[in-house]
Amino acid sequence: MAADRSELRDAGGRCLRRPVVYLDQSLLSDGFDDKRGSGPNAAADAGLAAVVEDVARRGTLCLSFVHIVELANRPRLDEALAVAGWLDGLEHMWFRASDAAEAELAAEVARKLGLDDAPPPRLPIFPSKTAALLDNMDGVGPEGSVAWLGSPTIAGTVRAVHGRLERAKYAEQSIELFEKFHVDRSTLPPEATPEQVEHKALLKLGWQLQIQARKAMDDRPLIIGERRPTHAEITDAVLALLLEPDTLPINKVVPHVFANVGDRITMQRLRSGGFNERYQSFAMDTRHAFAAAVVDVFSCDGFMDDVMSDFRTSRGMERQISLRGRSRAAFVAELRRQCAESRGST
Repeated sequence: MAADRSELRDAGGRCLRRPVVYLDQSLLSDGFDDKRGSGPNAAADAGLAAVVEDVARRGTLCLSFVHIVELANRPRLDEALAVAGWLDGLEHMWFRASDAAEAELAAEVARKLGLDDAPPPRLPIFPSKTAALLDNMDGVGPEGSVAWLGSPTIAGTVRAVHGRLERAKYAEQSIELFEKFHVDRSTLPPEATPEQVEHKALLKLGWQLQIQARKAMDDRPLIIGERRPTHAEITDAVLALLLEPDTLPINKVVPHVFANVGDRITMQRLRSGGFNERYQSFAMDTRHAFAAAVVDVFSCDGFMDDVMSDFRTSRGMERQISLRGRSRAAFVAELRRQCAESRGST
């Protein structure tokens, strides 16, 4: 049974206008090219800007810190500022990936245990840019952090941090992560079946979630008269949620993506040009994936589309949209269709 998505609420409990849409930065940049009628694919992207602007006007267009990072990493500041200025003119909200999985886990475990103060389902979507501050700030130097806090607009932030983000650090961290994953998958016993690998991954995820949930429940303020759940009860709640297909989507989406990456990663040689090109930014891409777990409409590149596979459709949502296997015109048409049909979800 698909999860009930008849009503989506932001972090403050307010109903979100539908559709709730999260688009990758490449698509937003193409939308800007369509808006100004120039760029390498402007003709093929005809109508894309109108779809984005309609979502911002009548639905909920979500941006994140990662969008700003990607704009700030563009070589030409003038081009980055042009796109940022367009986005500033659109009504939007902010998806915060940092701590999203932990907050979801604590809330769903509390509801599973029937605790009196268990919060209703909410998405990590906030009205202000400052709420996205926690994402990836370890890659912004002190001056950049001050600039981020002091710039109310996207363009102002991009101008302030352009050239100050540690791009090489992000890339190396991402490559090291997937290098370890490559080694892990390359050294599996020859007799290991896909089912055994999946089961082992599920056990690891379950153990990690149990530890996090116990800490979250232990750190909760104790309500007078309420019995604090035992660790055994918390473990039972976590394991039950882990096995229910529609629960903990934010916690489950990245393990799902990694499982499918693992089926492909050993086909590339470690530290080869292709390996580095593929995985130097993929750790950052997984930040986008948190939004894919919960929003109505989500766009991504072809590789993320492939490794996300049926995560969304198996939960009753529209499939993620990418250029994979379709023309640019068909891509825009599919985006338009999903946004129009998801608007009726309220």
